[in-house]
Amino acid sequence: MISIRIKGAPLVVALATTTFISTTPAWAEDTEYFSGVEQCPGGRTSTMLERGPDGDRLYRRTYFDNRTQILDVGAEENGVHPIHNGELRLEPLPEGGYRADIKMSWNDAGCEPFDLKPAGTPLEQFAQVIEATKNLAPSAAEMRAMQMAHEALPPYQLLPELDQTKLSRDEADGYSAAWKAFIAARTEHAQNAPLDTDEDRAAFVEFMRDSFDTQLAPRGFALGDPSWSKPFDVALRVAADRLAAAGGDPTELRPEGEALCANLKSIVGYPRLEMLEGMVVLPAKYWNRDISQALIDDVKSCDSNADSWIKMIADNHARLEDTAVARTWLEARIAELAALPQTFETLRETQGLSISQEELQAQSVDRALFDEIDGGRMAKHRQALADALQPQIVAALTERLKDATEDDLLYSSRICEEMIGRQRFREYDSLSRDCGAEAWRLANEIRESRMRANYEAMIAERLEAPLTLEARGQHHWMMTPRNIETGAGVLTAVPDEWAAEAERRLASRQEELIAAVSAEVLAKAGDDTLNSGERRSYCPPANIEGALGKLGQECQAAATAAEQRAELAACQDSPSVRALGRKLGEEMIRLEHQGEVQKAPLGYLACELDKQGIQVSFDKASMFSSSERRISMEFRDNPDAALNATITRGDDKVWTLNSIDNAPAALSRDGLCIAFPMKCGLDLTTRN
Repeated sequence: MISIRIKGAPLVVALATTTFISTTPAWAEDTEYFSGVEQCPGGRTSTMLERGPDGDRLYRRTYFDNRTQILDVGAEENGVHPIHNGELRLEPLPEGGYRADIKMSWNDAGCEPFDLKPAGTPLEQFAQVIEATKNLAPSAAEMRAMQMAHEALPPYQLLPELDQTKLSRDEADGYSAAWKAFIAARTEHAQNAPLDTDEDRAAFVEFMRDSFDTQLAPRGFALGDPSWSKPFDVALRVAADRLAAAGGDPTELRPEGEALCANLKSIVGYPRLEMLEGMVVLPAKYWNRDISQALIDDVKSCDSNADSWIKMIADNHARLEDTAVARTWLEARIAELAALPQTFETLRETQGLSISQEELQAQSVDRALFDEIDGGRMAKHRQALADALQPQIVAALTERLKDATEDDLLYSSRICEEMIGRQRFREYDSLSRDCGAEAWRLANEIRESRMRANYEAMIAERLEAPLTLEARGQHHWMMTPRNIETGAGVLTAVPDEWAAEAERRLASRQEELIAAVSAEVLAKAGDDTLNSGERRSYCPPANIEGALGKLGQECQAAATAAEQRAELAACQDSPSVRALGRKLGEEMIRLEHQGEVQKAPLGYLACELDKQGIQVSFDKASMFSSSERRISMEFRDNPDAALNATITRGDDKVWTLNSIDNAPAALSRDGLCIAFPMKCGLDLTTRN
């Protein structure tokens, strides 16, 4: 709001604190300043009287809504100074200053007389308060003096222009810091002051009664100001509970007489039940009928809305008694939960130190009352339990997992659910999260440890096994195991470093086994009395490198030769085989089909062709050479078709296909089909 002043006319000018007062402070030597604080229905009002050669002026700042009035003071007539919308009476005080009585109408009516004491200039007043705020360990008396000086400060716009911003900010910051220090000191005293002796308890009561002045607050009223009422309430409850626990009487904290009336005056607005505990400075849990009656008797002596307070106390007495019972029960229940051992069993059985809704309803404790009484204590107890259980996670999990099955290890998170349960409070979030991570880590360690132990046992068993044919089968030729069963038929690959180490340890043992059983293995592979599967079961893998792979190849070749001998023996009555003769029939020929190369006796080839309905003859290609022969094939199902080829015998005494008469280009020497003529793609009808 813009300030407008008409010379000679007294006006009320309402200013927000951000409004600039367009006067240049001169502060002549004959200008005097007087300041004080009024108690008005709308709250405490800071008032400064300026008396100078240019006339008198009042500056009134209502602390509740930060509204400033500038009032020109008229000349005295019959002991009264006229001001806008009212009058000012000034009665000199012996010690200096005035007893002031401001009578105004409308919203500014009803203020009580007060003292205007001599004060310095606005600059001096700000400097005085700033200096006082540097004390960060103020007593209640020092805070009252600082509070009065702060409330009596003139509008900052009366400071020199260049000082207004800095000094007003320094004063506000210092004032806030001083209050924070006072609040912390009072709470600390309530929590930790000694209460062992009668003298301790008496000193405690005196200190707390002095500190629980409801007007002793940053804005002049502790009740109704959330930033102040909360720490006020916390300190009050702690002080009362500690005093009761130490054998003292919490009702001694109650103010009486003028102190109680002063508390009533500090309450702005209509009385509310939630303010009652703070006004009486006694938690409702310690109330009873005698306390309520004594309070009514005391309030009757006050002239500040006493009837309204008496009616409210009477109307709510039964409720207060019920609340006191509920408070007592809840305090005991909270203490009971807090005293439980800090174990996982406590966590599970109490569902995370919680009080069920059914319990609260049975005791008529609603959410608002619970929050008020609890004051965050249960959250602190839960956090303390979580912190205590955190170091126990590893030991508890280790105990539970030591005999766990493979299935338990794979689903280790279920163990955390069993240990912790499903908690709904955020204090246990990190506990559940860390338990899950630790369970997974431990389960993997246990699984790896068990797998390593089993793997080591497997390697040790192979190293200690006898070098026999039976051990060869049981221990897989002493080959390095790459997988291990980890339960429920699940095969798990072992780490490469384990396998590499095992391979080094088993290498010499494998060599010893090969040397010990090779002859016996080859004999079994070539044993004509065994069937094909039995012969080959003795062979190691042929597709690996080293001595074992070489033995595998030799073993497979011996088994193949035995199979061919068996088949050849079964074909002795074949005309083609008889025509070959025994000697030529036992000579070997290389056969290929679809990339597969094998050697077989010529008699075997003749036998196979005979099975396909093909009669074959092997005639000398030349009378001068025994190393080249002509093969003639006749097809019983197709007498007009024939196939002729030439084979030659190499230095290794093995016959090889040389050419096929009139063969298509696709039928190369490397793609020999002579043993399977019906699959060669040849148009046999064109052969003659």
